[in-house]
Amino acid sequence: MPNDKRLNEEAVRRQLSLVTSVINSIPDLILYKDLEGVYLGGNKALSELIGRPIDEIVGKTDFDLFPENVAKFFRKKDQEMLASRHTSRNDEWVDYPDGRHVLLDTLKTPLFDEHGKLCGLLGIRRDITGREFADGKAGEPPAGQGRPHSSLLSAAPLTAIYTQKIYPFKMACISNR
Repeated sequence: MPNDKRLNEEAVRRQLSLVTSVINSIPDLILYKDLEGVYLGGNKALSELIGRPIDEIVGKTDFDLFPENVAKFFRKKDQEMLASRHTSRNDEWVDYPDGRHVLLDTLKTPLFDEHGKLCGLLGIRRDITGREFADGKAGEPPAGQGRPHSSLLSAAPLTAIYTQKIYPFKMACISNR
């Protein structure tokens, strides 16, 4: 019996390692939070945006990581999506710690446990700056949504959200099997 338990634990560790490698290989930013907005995990791309390693992000909320106005925006979008239980999408202009200014297509979808109970959210953000500029759609942020005040720029790595287009999509059910 002890050997069976040890082999099972090793198989679980290998599977976790593989899943972690897969998630970190995806260039899109991936995050997952509980119902209270506490980060449960994410990938290297998320870490790069926030400017902290994942182990310093897990257990924190947006209010711990971003200026208040940015955190309020994220929390509002999280709560709207969770209340509707439908996938939502919005575009966000953001600044990275290295000064890059990019347009992210942000998709958030509800997470359900193995019993179908809502337990959090999954977020995926993709840099669409190049695509939007190639299409001639992005240009500068819309009128009235220009660059943030300089005090906000120095307050956190993620500094601004400029556009707030929301697109409802059919609910995507994610469960552990």
